[in-house]
Amino acid sequence: MGTVVVLVVHGLPEIVAVLVVVGLVGLLGFVAGVREEDLSGGSCWSRGLSIGHDAGVDDWADFFIAPDDESAAAVKGVSPRPAFKIVPVGIYDPADAAVEWESLFTGDSPQELMRAGEPQVLTEITNDGYYVFVMSERLQALLADEDPLRLKDVARKWSHLRRADGEFVEEGEAVSHLAELASLARTATGQGARLYCSVR
Repeated sequence: MGTVVVLVVHGLPEIVAVLVVVGLVGLLGFVAGVREEDLSGGSCWSRGLSIGHDAGVDDWADFFIAPDDESAAAVKGVSPRPAFKIVPVGIYDPADAAVEWESLFTGDSPQELMRAGEPQVLTEITNDGYYVFVMSERLQALLADEDPLRLKDVARKWSHLRRADGEFVEEGEAVSHLAELASLARTATGQGARLYCSVR
């Protein structure tokens, strides 16, 4: 049950106080609702909640196929849909994830991969945070060629990494997501194209 606050209003300062109290009560109710309905009922990924992005927006970044770097860079700041086939990104950082996936597949440390320049960013990262990067050829080949059991193993390990960092990515979601990316990688490879990611 809620708490009823009664104030006797005599002038402007008291009116302001009433508005502040009402605002705080409303804010507390909203936060409680988010905790109960959005966080305990499933992962933030499945509900489209993302730290640093508007709640409910599930298309802030996409992996997509493009024929070349120039075509991919042209979609900076906008969705590559419907011009290119895509797989939407969840709540995780896709650039970090690309490094983590390659590390889990190969055994190379994330630090080694980042020192080698992975992932390669194709566009300037401006104040709005928009950019496009290309997935490494090795990771694209691994996604396209790995057997389903190996993909599941990598997906589960990645899920555990994300959960350890406080991102609730369920194992089942991770497995499905990596399977979608693998399908996209096979399509790209079959077309002689590359996998990219647009972050906006």
